[in-house]
Amino acid sequence: MRPSGQPSLLVTSLDDFPSSADRKALEEALLGVMMDTGAKIAELHAGKNDGLERVLHMGPEDPLLRGLVDLARSANAPQVVARLTGPQEGKIWGAWPFRTTQHRGVLAAAAIDPGRGVNSWLQMVEDLRSTWDRHDRELAVPAFPWSPRRRRAG
Repeated sequence: MRPSGQPSLLVTSLDDFPSSADRKALEEALLGVMMDTGAKIAELHAGKNDGLERVLHMGPEDPLLRGLVDLARSANAPQVVARLTGPQEGKIWGAWPFRTTQHRGVLAAAAIDPGRGVNSWLQMVEDLRSTWDRHDRELAVPAFPWSPRRRRAG
């Protein structure tokens, strides 16, 4: 079993996502964070520019989470709320956007136990961002030798 609060992410690229291996690795990582935080729903939206698609969803559909994802996408800022009434009083819903050099994404979760907090979700967002950003940069490096060089005068 994975230590609490330590998501392990094995997805290395958005280019071919979601391959079956990528989807399984991401599902396992998200399931671990869900268990750590008591969340009932998790989803990932990813793509280039404004072309975000929901590429992974675990749990039932949730209109509040869908709205937070839309707000996070349009504002490019985290959206986190807590339920004040009802059977899930005190539970936390959140949508955290991230960008790489070539891609955008939003990681979202619903019904997070407030006693367990959202730190594991913040770490997962950073893991996704840094992994895919590193991959984007590695793809861009081969283009640099083809850049025109300036000739010295004289």
